[in-house]
Order: sequence, then C-alpha cells, then structure tokens
Amino acid sequence: MWESVYARMPELLKELKCSDLFWRDKRGYLPQKISGPGIYVFYEHYEHTDKAIYVGRTNDMRKRLQQHARPKAGHNSAALAFRIAYRRSGPQTSAGGSKITRAELQRIPEFEKNFRTAKIEVRGMGMRAVRIKDPIEQAVFEVYAAVHLGTTVQHGGYNDFKNH
Repeated sequence: MWESVYARMPELLKELKCSDLFWRDKRGYLPQKISGPGIYVFYEHYEHTDKAIYVGRTNDMRKRLQQHARPKAGHNSAALAFRIAYRRSGPQTSAGGSKITRAELQRIPEFEKNFRTAKIEVRGMGMRAVRIKDPIEQAVFEVYAAVHLGTTVQHGGYNDFKNH
C-alpha cells in the first residue's frame, strides 16, 4: 500500500502546482469549484511572484478555507492567521514566566490586533487546491507538499507539524 500512496505524490504535486491560483471575490466568497476533501495552499504575493506559505488538509475545502479568514474566527479555525500573528507578536509568557495558552494570547490587545490584521491578510491571499479523498494520501501529501513548496517553519513558512 505504501508504494502506491508514495508513487502518487509527484503526480499530485504537479496537479497542485498546475492548478489555477484563485482568490476570494470582493464579497469574500470562494469559487464554486472549490469543494470536497483535499489539500489547499495559501500564497503570499511578493513583487512579481507568489510564494507558498502554508499547506492544509480538510474534508471540506470550501468550509475550511472560509474559516481561515472569518473576522470572528478563533485560534483553531484561523490557524494560519494565528501563526502569522504569533510570529509578529513574539512568544508571550505569563507573569510567572510560563508559556501562555492560545486562548490567553487572544486576550492580549497587541496580539488580538495582529490576529485581526492577519485574518484580513489571509482573506486577500491566493490559494491552490487539489482534491484528495483518501485520508492516508491526504496526510502524506500534506507533508510532502509542505516540504517541496518550502512552507515549513524552517523555510520561512507556517507549517510546523508539531503535536498540540
């Protein structure tokens, strides 16, 4: 089984890279064709090119992509915006010096401002997506795509693959 899953990775990466870059419309809606289970990638625009910064997976791409940018979305729903805000705000600690929770971070005014701004930025980002129904293929391809597209934290992106 592993061989067949792994053998599909280059094919899926090519399909993803060749797919059209899409954006939300002026009202914030996604194109109708974006639906079903799969992998999605967010892109930031730099001068004359678009750089992949985050790869995600979901069973409902349309719903998940909408969650990432909702103004009232919290840290679990707007994961990319949260990570952008966290990077901008820097690590925060409690008065006792221990690391604070994500929920506590959202109550810090500077962090909340950065989080709100990041959600607006995510709304304006380009995206690509590829449908993948099989959950094992999805899981393997999420990591494969992140490494190949350079979206890991080590390469300046926002994928860290840490356990929560």
